[in-house]
Amino acid sequence: MSTLRNPCFASWNVRGLGWAEKRRAVKRLISKAKASLLFIQETKLENHKLWLLRRLWPGRSGGLEASPAEGSSGGLVTLWDSKVFEVESSNIQSRFILVTGTIKAMKFKCGFLNIYAPNSDADRKIFFEQISGILSNVSYPVMVAGDFNTVLSKEEKFGGCPSSNGMRAFAEFINSNRLVNIPMVGGIYTWARGNPISAASRIDRFLLHPDFVTAFPLLTQSLLPRSLSDHCPVVLKLGVSRGGRRPFKIFSHWMDNSDFSKMINKTIEDKEARELTVYCLH
Repeated sequence: MSTLRNPCFASWNVRGLGWAEKRRAVKRLISKAKASLLFIQETKLENHKLWLLRRLWPGRSGGLEASPAEGSSGGLVTLWDSKVFEVESSNIQSRFILVTGTIKAMKFKCGFLNIYAPNSDADRKIFFEQISGILSNVSYPVMVAGDFNTVLSKEEKFGGCPSSNGMRAFAEFINSNRLVNIPMVGGIYTWARGNPISAASRIDRFLLHPDFVTAFPLLTQSLLPRSLSDHCPVVLKLGVSRGGRRPFKIFSHWMDNSDFSKMINKTIEDKEARELTVYCLH
């Protein structure tokens, strides 16, 4: 598992866990990514088969919450290493699982939201509104992970045109909840169809509350190769700075605050008054 002060998380739309080889692939993912928490979408396991999930985590330190599939579609499971994360409460619904608790080594109280968003723009917009309501009622910073079933920009889709309404609703969801969308390393697309690939998009990701970025400034989000699913596993590594100055980060929601613009302009004026070189990027 990842170190206690530098936890690692993974998210994967596995497209079904009924097949034993898929479950072995999940175990390999936990080992390879050294994951402390794992968010899985589309288990396709109904209630009477959820017992299979208890065999996924190595050793005896694993905890889990699961939402059963409806027929042969959907299904979610969140697994964690109880040595790293102590769960205090959970909220389980058909399209999301929220667990809140504490990352022990840092005494960092937070929440993790595993989601599987609807395919249609209209249903997804309603879903995002529901999730926004959930986030507004959680007093801890929350990390959102999973399959959002939409892209954020045209650059995140190959083959076909993305829905402008879908992109707009997704951007509004991210900005209204002040979530941080960090870059993806190792590729652009998390889902692909065909061989050779005829369509691909970035519909899976981690979105972070700014407090995660402050607590763990050394962040890396990356892709692992596709295996037994048309989705790539997405891995998020959190790191704590070992000293020195922390890098400055800017969040998009700051731009909506008029005081932020005033502060920037005042800083530039002050530096120019002291005859310091100022670079403005547009």
